[in-house]
Amino acid sequence: MTVYQETKSVTRPEEPFPGVPRWRMDIAPVGPHAPELTPEAERFLVHLTQKANGFFDGIARNMAPGERDEYFTVHTTKENAEQLVHKTAADVHEVTKDYSNVHLVFFPAGSIPIARLISDKGYPSHRMHVLDISGSTGTESGSAVVTGTIPRELLDPTHDIVIPEDIIDTVNTIFRFIQARGEFRDPTETHKNWLYTLGRRLKMAHANGNIYLSAYADFARAASEEHVSVLSVWSKNEQARRAIWIQAFGQPASSQTRIQQELLMCYPIMSLPPTLWALGGDYVMDTGVLWSRIIKKLPPALQKDPRVTQYIGPTVDDKTSEWLIRAVRIGPLAYFETKDQETNVIKFIAKHASRLLG
Repeated sequence: MTVYQETKSVTRPEEPFPGVPRWRMDIAPVGPHAPELTPEAERFLVHLTQKANGFFDGIARNMAPGERDEYFTVHTTKENAEQLVHKTAADVHEVTKDYSNVHLVFFPAGSIPIARLISDKGYPSHRMHVLDISGSTGTESGSAVVTGTIPRELLDPTHDIVIPEDIIDTVNTIFRFIQARGEFRDPTETHKNWLYTLGRRLKMAHANGNIYLSAYADFARAASEEHVSVLSVWSKNEQARRAIWIQAFGQPASSQTRIQQELLMCYPIMSLPPTLWALGGDYVMDTGVLWSRIIKKLPPALQKDPRVTQYIGPTVDDKTSEWLIRAVRIGPLAYFETKDQETNVIKFIAKHASRLLG
């Protein structure tokens, strides 16, 4: 029996992009063995996410930059965040609209609101693609995994690719796409091994605080070789951001470098401190909270309830496949200043889930 009423959240102004399931804006599977959801189970998770985010958005709107509460600390007002997101979308549209061989690639769910803004400006729909590559697991960064098949036109080396992003952090997701293009263009074992090794170097660099400039320099070089340009609203990875700039303005002119240069001259990418976990930002960024972390905060009587355990899949190679909810997608740009704030967000979600489950 349904124990809640589904409502449309006023804090979720963006619409899902064509090809993106409506639920993908609120929840996401993690791992290859995440359980299939019944319509009722899906509605419950979406409803829980939207109700929680409605609460977080309501309190964040009245907070000034630097102000904090038990859940997060506000970095930028909704108005300022909105201005930066719209500026990024407008510049991608302006720079690339007349390049007939440019295709835009968006990764759900963070960049989908940007895709919607660009689409609303009349961008050719056949040159806009949603590619489901997930690079985050919970409030920790994970390995990027491609869901489905990458379309042939996105692998075609004669096409230039532009990736409008919400935030540059690990660059795992972007690199996974670059790797696919590179292996398609040059399938030799030498090149495939170089790309594979670079992927491992990037993960190691992020694990050690994004400090290995050579790894990010090679990332930028690989992006250029595979004709991939990036424009992100924000960046928490100064090494990657600098490497993209150096590659764009320090190399001989090509179609890709010209596009990357134009994008960066229009919008230089706003840097954020690397230590913060960014939340919100005109409903663009979010943090995924793994269901397994929410379960631990539920009352013991609910933790083994089938309505709760149905979102957890089998453990394979010591990794659990499950679902996560996309909190905190809010208007202002905020961040977890302390571990307690992150814990309090999870506790709030668990408390609300307990109410909904009765």
